[in-house]
Amino acid sequence: LSPVCLGSLRRAAILGLQAAVVTEGAKTPEEVVLETSQALLDQIPGKIVSKKSQENDSPLTVVLLQEMDRYNQLLALVSRSLQDLCKGIQGLMVITTELEAVFLAVYNGKVPVAWKAFYPSLKPLGW
Repeated sequence: LSPVCLGSLRRAAILGLQAAVVTEGAKTPEEVVLETSQALLDQIPGKIVSKKSQENDSPLTVVLLQEMDRYNQLLALVSRSLQDLCKGIQGLMVITTELEAVFLAVYNGKVPVAWKAFYPSLKPLGW
């Protein structure tokens, strides 16, 4: 790994180990992540439905259909992981290591690594 990658990994590890100090009246990390997750869930668009026609099999149409499928898979993954995270925070479900990684990423304002498999991005998590 390059020194830049190692520095990023160290920074992420340090942020993950940082103790969360909650002052009176402030929100806990769980409350922050729950609110953020619910806000993100409210903004997830519906599945893109394609009207496949055999009349136009141009390369552009094929690429478009492939990208639509990939985007729908990403939407399903994001929706499922945020729903599971909300259930885990509420105590309705066990938080796995994958969900814990999503929790830490959402809390730190980063895009979870699991979501980057579809569209790699260096941009921060935005809603």
